[in-house]
Amino acid sequence: DFVLLVTEPTPFGLHYLEPALEMCRLLDLPHAAVINRCDVGDGKMKALLEQQEVPILAEIPFSREIAAACAVGELAARSNGAFRRIVDRLAWSVIEKAS
Repeated sequence: DFVLLVTEPTPFGLHYLEPALEMCRLLDLPHAAVINRCDVGDGKMKALLEQQEVPILAEIPFSREIAAACAVGELAARSNGAFRRIVDRLAWSVIEKAS
């Protein structure tokens, strides 16, 4: 088993990430994080993950194009090459970490 924690660098993201990290530790589950909208916030999220030695497998910047695609039910990775490359790298990283 492998837990991929997807979060964003907001107060709500921090609030929900902390108990999720604790659960992973208590259950001794390997885990890593993805930071969505990585270009917002004040750096506390990244600092927390680094302090707790949680690997960050991907950082996804905010994109109106991606948000618009998702809003109409499209797969953003099909319409946005940069996002597709992030998702591809993320998929390989998860396979590597989970093996």
